[in-house]
Amino acid sequence: MAVVDLILFDVDGTLVDSQYTIVACMEAAFARHALPIPGAAAIRHTVGLSLVDGVAQLLETAGAGADLDPYPIADSYKDIYRARRAANPAPPHDPLYPGTRALLDGLLQQNRLIGVATGKSTRGVNSFIETHGLHRHFVTHQTVDTAPGKPDPTMIRQAAADAGTVPARVLMIGDTVYDMQMARAAGALSLGVAWGYHLPHALIAEGAQAILNSWDDLAPYLT
Repeated sequence: MAVVDLILFDVDGTLVDSQYTIVACMEAAFARHALPIPGAAAIRHTVGLSLVDGVAQLLETAGAGADLDPYPIADSYKDIYRARRAANPAPPHDPLYPGTRALLDGLLQQNRLIGVATGKSTRGVNSFIETHGLHRHFVTHQTVDTAPGKPDPTMIRQAAADAGTVPARVLMIGDTVYDMQMARAAGALSLGVAWGYHLPHALIAEGAQAILNSWDDLAPYLT
C-alpha cells in the first residue's frame, strides 16, 4: 500500500459494537409510527449511512411506502436514543471492540494522525469520545453534520485537508460497503474489518484492499 498520513476510522461496527442500541431504538421508532418493524439484519445493514438515509432504506425494504417521510421517524429515533441514555447514564455504552483502546492509544503514542468518519451526528461522536475518554486521539471528526453522508467522498476529502494531506494518503478503515465506496470515490486506501455489520466478501467487492481479522493485522499496512 502507499504511504499513509492519516488513518480514518468508521465508528459503529468498527470501533464500537453499537448494534444492540441501534436495533432497539430503530425498532421502537418504527413502532411509535405504527409501521412494520424492520428485522435486525436489515437495520444493521443501514449502519454507516446517515440516519435519514438509513430510515429511508428501511422504509423501502419493509414495503412501507417510498413516499413516506423518513424525517419524523429519524426524529423519533433520536428522542428514543436520548431517553435510553438518560435512563441508563452509567457507562459502558456501546463498548469498544476488543483491542480497540490499545490500538488507539498506541497510534497516539506513535504520533500517527487518526480521525473518524461516521454516519453519526456530531453530538453522537462527542458522546462516543466522552464515554471512552478519547479526547486527545482524533485530529478530525467527520460526521453527517459536517459533510454529506456516506458513500459521498466529501468526508475523506475534508479529513485529508484537516490533516494536511491528500486523499490518496488516507487509509479508511470500516465495516460496511459504504465505507469502501466512499474511499474508492475519494481515491483513498481502504481496509475492511471482519467483526462489523457487513460481510467481508461484500467489502472486498467494493474495493477493500484486505480484511482485518483483528487489530493485530493492521501494522503491515501502516507504511
